[in-house]
Amino acid sequence: MNAKNKKSSFNKTTCSLCQFTDNSTRLYTKTKLSLHQRQLHPNNRVIPHIQQLLLDSISDTQVRSFWSSLLVRIEKKLSYHRSKSGVRQLTCEPFSEELFVKIFSNEESFTYIPYLKKYKCVFTGEAGYNRLGYLFDCKDWGEKNHVSGTKAYVFMENEERKKDVTFIWSDFVVTRIRDGKKPLILHSPKLVVSFTISAGYFVQSQEDDTNANIFKKCEECIMSDNSNNGFERMILCLIHRGVSLIK
Repeated sequence: MNAKNKKSSFNKTTCSLCQFTDNSTRLYTKTKLSLHQRQLHPNNRVIPHIQQLLLDSISDTQVRSFWSSLLVRIEKKLSYHRSKSGVRQLTCEPFSEELFVKIFSNEESFTYIPYLKKYKCVFTGEAGYNRLGYLFDCKDWGEKNHVSGTKAYVFMENEERKKDVTFIWSDFVVTRIRDGKKPLILHSPKLVVSFTISAGYFVQSQEDDTNANIFKKCEECIMSDNSNNGFERMILCLIHRGVSLIK
C-alpha cells in the first residue's frame, strides 16, 4: 500500500452495525458512512458496544431517581402565564450513556444513530402522554392546577395536532492539544428533554359550568335594574334559577 492509499484508509471506518451483524469490514468515509446508515439502518435499535451485563448493573433505584428528578424539573417549568407557553428544554449533564439505554431501549421509538453517536426516544400525542404517565408513576405528570381555575400543562394533543416529548442523548467531544503530550480527549455526555407547555382556564365540573352561566345571567339581570336592591334581587334570581346557596 502506497503512502496516499494508506493515508486515505486512515480517514475511513467500518460500519459498526454491519460488522456486528454480518462481520462486514467494508470501509466508509464519514460522509458515506452517514448515508449508508441512514439508508440501510433507519430506526436502528442495535447497540454493539454496550453489553447487557453493564445494563443489568444499573439499579431500579437509579432509574426511579431519574424519573422523580425529571418530574420535579418539569413541574418548575409549568407556568400559568400564557407568555411563558412554548417549547422548553431540560438538560441533564453529565448523563450516562448506559443509563439512557437502560431507561429507554425497550420503548417503541428508541433509536441509536451510530454515525452521530446519538440516541433518541420520542413520545407523541395522548398515547405518549399516557406512556410517560406510567414511567413517571404519575398519570397527571404534565399538569399543574391553580385555585383560580388556571391550568399549566405539557401540551401533547388536541383535535387539530399532536406534539412530542423528545429525549435525546449525545456526547459532545473536545480535543485539547498539549505540548509534548498526547491530545486530551474530553467527553461531555448529556440528555436533552424537549416538550411544549401551555396554559389556560378550565372548568372543574359540569355543575360549576352551569352555575357560572347562571351567575352571568343574574349579573345581566341586576345590571338592568336601576333600583338600589341589587343584592336582594341577585339572591332571589339565584333561588328562582334553582341554585343552592348552602354547601
